[in-house]
Amino acid sequence: MPLFISLSLIFERIVKKSGLILFIVCVFHGLSAQYCVPRDSFICITTGVPDSPGLYPRVDSFPSFYNNFLSSATLHFRNFDTILFGTEVLTVYSLKWDTIENLPPGLCWTTSKANNTFAQGEAGCINFSGLACGPTGQYKLSTLVTLDIGVPVETNGDPGGLGYLLRLQNYGTPDIPVDTTQTDSMPFIPYGGICQTLTPPVVSLGANQTVCAGSIVTFNPVVTGGQPPYNYIWQSIGSTIICSTCAQPSVALDQNSEYILKVTDASGGFAYDSVFYTITGTPYNFQITATEPYVFCGGGTVTVSTNPNDSVSFQWYGNGNSLAGETGHTLTVTDSTGSYYLDYTESGVCQATSNIINLLFYDTTAVSILSGSSDTICAGAAVTLSANAAGEGLSYGWLLNDSNLNYSVSSLSATGGGYYQVIVTNAEGCTDTSTGVLVVASPNLPPVLTYQQFIDDTICNNAAVITLSGAQPPGGYYSGTGVSDTTFNPLSANAGLNFIYYNYTDSTGCGNSVFDTIDILLCTGFKEILLADEMVLYPNPATDQLTVESGILIQPEAKISVFDITGKRLSVSYRHVGGNRISVEIGPLAVGCYLIQLSFKGGQLCRRFVKME
Repeated sequence: MPLFISLSLIFERIVKKSGLILFIVCVFHGLSAQYCVPRDSFICITTGVPDSPGLYPRVDSFPSFYNNFLSSATLHFRNFDTILFGTEVLTVYSLKWDTIENLPPGLCWTTSKANNTFAQGEAGCINFSGLACGPTGQYKLSTLVTLDIGVPVETNGDPGGLGYLLRLQNYGTPDIPVDTTQTDSMPFIPYGGICQTLTPPVVSLGANQTVCAGSIVTFNPVVTGGQPPYNYIWQSIGSTIICSTCAQPSVALDQNSEYILKVTDASGGFAYDSVFYTITGTPYNFQITATEPYVFCGGGTVTVSTNPNDSVSFQWYGNGNSLAGETGHTLTVTDSTGSYYLDYTESGVCQATSNIINLLFYDTTAVSILSGSSDTICAGAAVTLSANAAGEGLSYGWLLNDSNLNYSVSSLSATGGGYYQVIVTNAEGCTDTSTGVLVVASPNLPPVLTYQQFIDDTICNNAAVITLSGAQPPGGYYSGTGVSDTTFNPLSANAGLNFIYYNYTDSTGCGNSVFDTIDILLCTGFKEILLADEMVLYPNPATDQLTVESGILIQPEAKISVFDITGKRLSVSYRHVGGNRISVEIGPLAVGCYLIQLSFKGGQLCRRFVKME
């Protein structure tokens, strides 16, 4: 998918018949960028970035930033391979992020590349960080990037997919759906409030408890207030806690013990709480174990168990809820993701809990292969095969006749015949192998085609429908904007240069295409007469003065007009230098391609000219 550039800073035209390709490039100097080095480094993982260019995730799934909360959020970005200007495709060699403006107050940005420059098709990350504090609402970012298309070109990127919307709101208020219709003329949509007043963090470990000796306790602290995310530091007096920085650590109680927790929020605020456990009863190992594995791709069954003991009663829990009827020393779990533990009761003495076992059952990712064209490869050509799979963090491997091709991206350019398959692995490690696609290699070259129909290369958009013909060999089909079967309707075409394609596939499955071009001029309400020898422009290209020579200029109704390539009439000065000659002052015009129109009673003539430096 190419990047569309809608700017006056590039004019690109093909001067038909001569084969000349003219690039005229200007570079803008943007405003100072709101660029910063983040407080902490961020991790950029690009293995799951889609192959199509642009920013990910899309704006409707990117999380909101919260007022007064230290934020860090990462967008993934894949550079473009080409840009599309008008109907022409240009190669993008690199893209450099110059600035991202209109961020919520307090936020800044950085990329995963030291020079913010990404090669053709390269994936990377853009990180937003800082302590946001400002009016809550939706902010439309303003982006400036420099494209290297052989020369540097700075553009705002729209509508090529580089614009983005960020939302700022107060913590605890509901998410407001993103408005993807927001325009550049309204860079901010207010939601309401401004920075909220934060409360200090508060942490609670619950009441002191008496438990059975050997009980396995999993702490579940409740933290309120403050500014997430929180950091945890545990200390113990008595039985040792293994993970001193975990949010929910576990410990086997073999003696009376006290546990102290310090919670620090993102802004540096902190709070303490402690809890004391008294042990009683006969020491017992309350550990539960499970048959391997704990992670499944597709269906599976796990048995979770403890040692039999007639002196205690059992009750199994799943995801915090008691499981009806599960009162034995074993539990069978089939295809049910969750956290499982066992509650023990020694009658009249004490109650205990086991450790927690987490079981994960993942769905496998289904994959098939999409072929970008015919599955016949002509000599010197290739066919594109793409993996068709849904999910985040997918990885790929391709097989040819059951042999590994060591090719790890989602699309493969197949240049040889054989039986192709793709293996896709999701983020959980689950894999699926596609059914095969048989690609046939033909010894034939793509067929040679000819098509040149439009001798007059400029017509009005209200001209009559044209019957398409003359392409060789026969038996193919025509395509392009304004084309329907074997006709071309100028009224349905684009203003400016249009490409009419002739496509043909031979009996061996080898295909090719060729094109002719025609210029469409917006001239509604006029009858156009195109006579090649009745108007002459010189010099062409020109820098300051352009001379128009035509016998029609002696007619009193004759009138000269100049248009840009979008059909907009321009204000220029004229001067008669002879009965059939007029000098046009083009010095004030920007470098580019233009149309000159000579209107007269009964019709008009149109020609193109190039303004040079």
